Amino acid sequence: MWIGSNPSRLYCDAAFGYVEYRANIKAAQAIANGGAWRLEATDKAPTKSVRVVVIGESARKDYLSAYGYPRNTTPFLQSANGVFVDGFTTSAGYTIKSLSSILIKSENGVLDYGRNVVSLANAAGYETFWLSTQTYTDFKHIVARLAFQANRSSFFRPRSLEFVSDDMNLLAELDEAIALDTGEKPKLIFMHIMGSHPKSCKRLANSDPRPFNLPYGEDHNCYLATIAKLDRFIGEIVKRLNAAETDWSILYFSDHGLGHSGAKNDAQMRHNERVKQAYEVPLFALDSAATKRVLIKRRLNASRFIDLFAAWIGARGEGIDSRYAIEDFPNEFDPIVSGENIDDLADDPALY
Repeated sequence: MWIGSNPSRLYCDAAFGYVEYRANIKAAQAIANGGAWRLEATDKAPTKSVRVVVIGESARKDYLSAYGYPRNTTPFLQSANGVFVDGFTTSAGYTIKSLSSILIKSENGVLDYGRNVVSLANAAGYETFWLSTQTYTDFKHIVARLAFQANRSSFFRPRSLEFVSDDMNLLAELDEAIALDTGEKPKLIFMHIMGSHPKSCKRLANSDPRPFNLPYGEDHNCYLATIAKLDRFIGEIVKRLNAAETDWSILYFSDHGLGHSGAKNDAQMRHNERVKQAYEVPLFALDSAATKRVLIKRRLNASRFIDLFAAWIGARGEGIDSRYAIEDFPNEFDPIVSGENIDDLADDPALY
């Protein structure tokens, strides 16, 4: 069921402190008030083309076999054609701060809330959708403000993160969005998933396979299973887009990674901003026209995502750095994350 753009329905992040929560209210209001994108040109996509942005959760790059993990966690992505960036680096180890820097334009370190990926897609002439298995409540939350800027929004999760809402539920909503007649407007569909959010076993439905039995405990094996579930999820999106016989492209990134906690034989995957792998996440683009697999080993700050996103949808204009595209971007990396140099943080390698 589609939910209209009602600004009173908003997400809540239970981990937010009161001071940051109050700042969040002001930021959410700034998003609602908006800021205009001034586009100089848009390479208009074909009428029936579909672009999908999958916003992942808690997926570390080094646990995807598509990025070299020795266990076979992502067989579909290993064989998929597209561009894979090995070096995408988030600015924070938890969702709201990280997604704010990724999805909202920053000028000299200050977020310009009205200029974000959804308002940019709207300005570029796309019919926009936001599908989510994340929470929303009556609290003022930045990501919810972005979600409700889309032309159509749909949520599957109540307030509690403990409630299991299967990411695969979004596929039926994707089918509906693909089939919807939007006239001359191409479609851009955001899919915000629960992915590998702690606690990992709660992200798996009873029907999901749990093929890993490594000696690092149940939570770790469930984490690997959620990465494999992401791989199946992306594969199902591709299957549906191919069946629609339309030009399509998929852009995926994870908001942040996790760190290992506890004894090695009972490793818990948890938020940890003190390890570098919490910031090193996958970013890739699959495309119906792609004929080869390209791996780019170069560091890229998440704050540059909106410039990359603009190139991906063909938008150019004021405040957009046209040098950034997923297939080619400058080697200009700022190593500061959460106020520290990422290279000075502890190393927390993947267990295999």
